[in-house]
Amino acid sequence: DELIARLFSSLESGYNKNPYHNSVHGADVMYTVNSFIQASSKMKEELDAPDLFAALVAAAAHDYKHDGVNNAFHINTSSDLALRYNDISVLESMHAAELFFMCKEEGKNIFSVLDAGQKKEARRIITASILGTDMTKHFNHIADFQGRLDAERDLAEGHEIPENQKIDKYHMIEMPLHCADISNPAKDIAIYQKWCVVVMREFF
Repeated sequence: DELIARLFSSLESGYNKNPYHNSVHGADVMYTVNSFIQASSKMKEELDAPDLFAALVAAAAHDYKHDGVNNAFHINTSSDLALRYNDISVLESMHAAELFFMCKEEGKNIFSVLDAGQKKEARRIITASILGTDMTKHFNHIADFQGRLDAERDLAEGHEIPENQKIDKYHMIEMPLHCADISNPAKDIAIYQKWCVVVMREFF
């Protein structure tokens, strides 16, 4: 419990005081991902405790150290971040990397309770899920996931489908995080309006 508390305290303080991409947004997305988990019998049945843990950590850290501008700005200005990550998912790559750098600090390695295989799996889930929040990949992700849903429907009807067309645990975690990240319009109008105000303030 103490290790977890240190982790989330560090995550909270590591979020910048942006109008939108701040620690409240990180907490909101983690809460929303957890809501998806609680509502999904498939996720609860097919994901084990370390997988669910990785999903929640990825959600909490998905915008860690966000600087308030977008990938296009970094790429167009040839920022240090854009150069470091070769103009590919610049901010998302940074968020994931910074989380793991933070976990290397003394007393913050939340993966120390996992065995080697679980650590590798958690890193894969977290990295893929955070990279999946890159909006430039949105329509490809939607098309891919829809194809997998259609294949799962065929499977339920007794048809054979290739293994690589099934919804595996990575898609099962990546898509809820992506949805949670842009879920404000799906929430109560009073909540949605508050997020609209701050995201417009940050963009302008």
